[in-house]
Amino acid sequence: MAANKTIAIITAGGGEVVAIANALVQQNYRLLLVLKDSTTSAKILTLVGGGAPHADLEIIECVKDGCWEADMIFIDIPDDAVKEVVEMIKEVATQKIVFSMSGYKSKIDGKGSLRNLLPHSKVVRAINPPGLLGTFIEGDDQEAVQTIYNILKTAGYHPTIASQVPEIKTS
Repeated sequence: MAANKTIAIITAGGGEVVAIANALVQQNYRLLLVLKDSTTSAKILTLVGGGAPHADLEIIECVKDGCWEADMIFIDIPDDAVKEVVEMIKEVATQKIVFSMSGYKSKIDGKGSLRNLLPHSKVVRAINPPGLLGTFIEGDDQEAVQTIYNILKTAGYHPTIASQVPEIKTS
């Protein structure tokens, strides 16, 4: 039997992360919630996985350790913290899917873009958060985009792949 995929979610603990984490737990993903605030960690632990006694969920404080262990990395943090976090994970994110849930606002191809900051990762970005229920997603690696699409769709969200809607501008 194949091992469950591990997803590291780097988060400041917003409401959307609880919803997505609960959906991922129900899909039998192993979750590593990367949080530095112990109060937020305790709160999230009580909110995630409540209906799934089999939930494989762990809180990790070290960003690099959590991402090293993961197959995919979801980022849900304020824009002003993204560059600092990316510097911490750059060497352990190589060839992994990195999904920016918070819609990091730098232009996708600009100097400070995730694509530029993580050139050896498969970057997928939510274009219009918050509220992933009806979000657009985009990225260069179509397999990575499809993987994120499938995860969100199975979790009950309604994502749209931006490249499949010609009038959507992603800059």
